[in-house]
Amino acid sequence: VSGVLITGISGRSYAARANLQQNDLIVEAGGRPVRSVEDLERATSGNGPWPLAIVRGGRRIEGVLR
Repeated sequence: VSGVLITGISGRSYAARANLQQNDLIVEAGGRPVRSVEDLERATSGNGPWPLAIVRGGRRIEGVLR
């Protein structure tokens, strides 16, 4: 599975508010596959919210990044 691995979360970031965790793997954002940081930046540019899919502990979890 490819994606962007979260290595850390800032306290008041979008990621923290979305309950993302260290070692989550972002695999989809804005309905698009995420294989690189550049993919993630393109998919989340502009105004959100953005649908997001992550893999945590082998499970796919879908949510929204606001």
